Amino acid sequence: MSAFKPGDLLSYSAGSTQTGPDGFRTVNRAGLPLLGLLRNLFPTVYAPFGTRLPLVLNAYPASVGFPTDGVLVDCYLSFRTASRALQLAAREGMPVLILGQSLFIAELLRRHRAQGFAWPDALIALVGGYYTPLSLERAMQAIVQPAGVALGFVHG
Repeated sequence: MSAFKPGDLLSYSAGSTQTGPDGFRTVNRAGLPLLGLLRNLFPTVYAPFGTRLPLVLNAYPASVGFPTDGVLVDCYLSFRTASRALQLAAREGMPVLILGQSLFIAELLRRHRAQGFAWPDALIALVGGYYTPLSLERAMQAIVQPAGVALGFVHG
């Protein structure tokens, strides 16, 4: 007998090496006050966001849940889709919280700049999955610096 309920949302990580049926997590549909947590725990990193409604870009290879204090865009690890979300945020004056692994975010920023697209004025990279060296953080900051983008990091 299954313990699943109608409306459950299960997420398998695209990067997992586990190939059996049990390698999922249940996503909490009640939401997560992600931005409020960042604002309270990392006020200096969060400061460029101010009181504006942020766009939360999920660039992680699995669903992370639903922020209750931001607009969620899932890019499904598509650079094109993620870049479109950055352009939307720029047009709407929204800061962006990017959830993902460091190398994907770095490549996204590099490709976005190479296309000459508009940037939001503030980004926070909430990175996880593996250790992010300071040299990679600095490389990402160098990518966005000419556009005047404030880029902060939070390591998960």
